[in-house]
Amino acid sequence: MKKIFFLVLFGFFSFWVLAQNADSSYVGVDTTLASYQLGRKIGEWFPFVMLVIIVLLYIRGAYRHGDQKHKIEE
Repeated sequence: MKKIFFLVLFGFFSFWVLAQNADSSYVGVDTTLASYQLGRKIGEWFPFVMLVIIVLLYIRGAYRHGDQKHKIEE
């Protein structure tokens, strides 16, 4: 599960970096108007989405950790 999460995270991050640096100097990168606009949208939402994912993972980890403590006490 962690491997899949990090692969998806890396894919989003690499696409975001490409979108931020999208210009005609990259050979083989499609910089048509549609893909550029999509890259701009992803670039705008990427930090917010990553923050939400990190917070959810933190809450999940804290919940699991608390659950394990409870089981040990029993």
